[in-house]
Formats: sequence, C-alpha cells, structure tokens
Amino acid sequence: MNMATVIGRSLGHGIGLRRRKLPLDAPPATLCLLRLSALGDCYNLVPAIHTMQREWPDTRITWVIGKAEFALLGDLPDIEFIVYDKRDPSRNAKLNRQLGGRRFDVLLHAHPSLRANLVSRHINADLRLGCEALRARDGHAWFVDALSGPASGPHMIEGYFAQLETLGITNRHMDWSVPIPSAAREEARQLLPPGPPTMLINPSASDPGRNWPPERYAEVADYAIARHGLRVALIGGPADNDQQLGKAITGMMQGSALNLIGCTSIKGLLAVLENATLLVTPDSGPAHFANTSGLPVIALHVFSPSSRTGPYGSLQWAVDYHDEAARRFLGKASQDMRWGTQVRHDQAARMIPVDDVLEKVSAILTA
Repeated sequence: MNMATVIGRSLGHGIGLRRRKLPLDAPPATLCLLRLSALGDCYNLVPAIHTMQREWPDTRITWVIGKAEFALLGDLPDIEFIVYDKRDPSRNAKLNRQLGGRRFDVLLHAHPSLRANLVSRHINADLRLGCEALRARDGHAWFVDALSGPASGPHMIEGYFAQLETLGITNRHMDWSVPIPSAAREEARQLLPPGPPTMLINPSASDPGRNWPPERYAEVADYAIARHGLRVALIGGPADNDQQLGKAITGMMQGSALNLIGCTSIKGLLAVLENATLLVTPDSGPAHFANTSGLPVIALHVFSPSSRTGPYGSLQWAVDYHDEAARRFLGKASQDMRWGTQVRHDQAARMIPVDDVLEKVSAILTA
C-alpha cells in the first residue's frame, strides 16, 4: 500500500462513503476547480471552463491554481482564482484564509497527484468528483466521493470533458480564447515585427530529456529559410538551460534566426504565437498555447504519446516516436504499457529523425 493510500484512508474518505446522485439534477450554485499545474495541462482546461460557463451561466466558479499558471490564465473572465504557490512555506494557511471556511456544492478535482490530493483536503464540498479510474493515481480515489465516467479518448482534454459529462454537461464548446492584453500584443510587435511568414522554434521543455539535440533544430531552421523563405525565431523561457540551448542552435545555423528566448512575458508569448505561421516544439506548454490562434504545431513526442498529451488542434502534425522508444528502452510496445507510462531515457529524443520534421514543415506550408 503506497503512502497516498494510507493518508487517504486515514482521512476517512473513499468512493461510496458519500452517496450523491450523478449526473446532477440541476447546475450547482458554486463549484471549485482544483488543477494546480502544469502550464499546458491547465491551459487544456480552457475549453472545459468556457463550456461550464455557457452551460451553467449562474454557477460561480472558483479555481485553485498554481502561481505560474495564474499568470497565464488569471484574467479569464468571471472566475475567482485562488493562487497556491508551492514554494511558499505558508501556502496552506493562506489557502485556508482565502477559502474562509466556505463549502462548495462541487469540488471538481482535475489534478490526480499527491500534492493536489493533499491540497484538496482543505476544500470543503458536498460532492467531490475526481478523474476517471484510468487516470487516477497517488491514492486519488481516496480523496474524492466519486470518479468520473470513462473518457471517450486518451487525450487529457477528453478526461476533463468526461468529468463534465459525469456532472451532467453533454455539450462541448471548444473555445480556446484567453485574454491577451494590448500591451502584450505591442510587446510581440516589437520583438517580432510584421514581415515574412515565420516559423517559431520552442526548443526546450520543462524536462530536458524531451529536448531534441540543438544541431537538429538548426538543420530544420536552415531548411525553412533556404527552401521556404521563412523567417525563423526561437522562443522560450528565461531559465539558463533554455538560454544556452538557444545560443547553441543559432551558433550551429548557416542562416540567422531571431533569438527571443527569455524575452517575452507569458502573455507576450501568446501574442507572438498569434503572429507566426507554424511552431516546432517538444511536448511543452507552448505546443498547447498555439490552440488559441489555431497555429499549426509540429510537436516532437517521445516521452509520452501525442494521442495523450499532444496539441489538440495539431495532432495530425505530430512526429511521434513514443512507441519506438518504448520498444527500445522499455522492451514493450506503447499499447502494452500501463496508462501514463513515460519513456525516460537521455537518448530517447535522438530517435526522432530530422527528415520526418522537414516533411511536416513542407506539408503544413503546402496545405
């Protein structure tokens, strides 16, 4: 028995201990959404948020969210946000103060991790709905009253909508709109002035093992410039690893690229994505942010399959070697592994060949 299960049982909650009728007979007056991180995972909740707001216009929604994720989504209209900063030693006390002893009609627990499960114990609700059994982990079932019904597909977005369907919302509104302030759009114009069609490269993921070698990004960039006349710009966060990777790529290129890594705010990055033609990236937050503007994304997948974590609007453009990597490094086909298994090997990303990415670049531009 793992520690999360022990903690959950000690708290006295489990499936069936509180019997509630599902789906709900009527929209709840109040609903608390719990999803702390990560940037891409929280961003993929946007269509579910808009769906709840349209189908249940009178429901007051509160979202307990991480600090960085709040910077990205904290201006979504008609949502009360409570920021949970995992680095703040007083985070739990602050959360309790902000909740003020309130009791919600529904807790929509959309983050099956040990940290989020423990955070959920600070939130009082008449009904606590978790993820489907396939996605539940870290003792998730012991922190909710019920798990959602099965999702219609493997993608994380299908899991979010399965929770809404369990509550009684059957319609979907695939609205990815997130507010982008005029200052962010001006920031983007300054960094990426209007000009030729632009290919963006976001070379770095939060897990360095997902990153493609810099010489391969450089080859793709040179191809886009020489073959298709594209302008190339690198984007990414301010971390030292991101900055070093960007310098390595530009240093290996025959042509030249704008290096915007570390130069944009999070909202400025959304505005930059609006002005581009296509994006090349490993499995990372910006791959999902591109859904706002419908930007085609060539997502490089090895650790996790694109069918589960790829950019929802660009799954047809993914370059996916998860199955090949699983067979080589884990000795199993992707379909034979436990749901959610990642291929963590420092050589896995090298399995993705340059030619596959070049073919996707040409296919997007000719389409």
